[in-house]
Amino acid sequence: MSKNLPLDLCRDVMVTEAIKAGMDYIFFLDSDTHPLDRDMILKLVAMDVDIASGLYFAKKEGPKYPAAWQKIGEGRWSPIKADNKGIVSVDAVGMGCCLIKIEVFKKLAPPWYYWTHSRINPKTGVFFEEKEAMSEDFHFCNKARAAGYEIFVNMDLKCKHEGSFYVDCEGKLELVEV
Repeated sequence: MSKNLPLDLCRDVMVTEAIKAGMDYIFFLDSDTHPLDRDMILKLVAMDVDIASGLYFAKKEGPKYPAAWQKIGEGRWSPIKADNKGIVSVDAVGMGCCLIKIEVFKKLAPPWYYWTHSRINPKTGVFFEEKEAMSEDFHFCNKARAAGYEIFVNMDLKCKHEGSFYVDCEGKLELVEV
């Protein structure tokens, strides 16, 4: 557990420590993600894939969709269908409930995670353009896919994704990040 660091740096520190400790896997479980299966980690390990995620839904306003995506063009992503069954190959997952073999990180150059939303691009000295901006989990997944790694989500291993809502003056639910 790491505190007082940006999320991408926190994930990189944890990976570095896991490598130093000789671990075989790293399991990311965000504080707002709650597995419904007590054997979540064992079942993800049993999948015997390089990158495996449990199923949880993205906390965004509007229709709810799994935190797992397919790339549909340059800088364009589409969430997978919620009615998929079993183990599904995807191009990106959120890191909220994700098991990754350490060998993946050993073959990729750090930083493994890099958040570019609202950050200055060190190459240009200006904020990243909208088409370049991405979250740390998409950055990692892009890097892993480019190196030939496959990413899977197990639709049967479900999690709750904690959030809070307000009801606005028109009776609509408004998501509030926790």
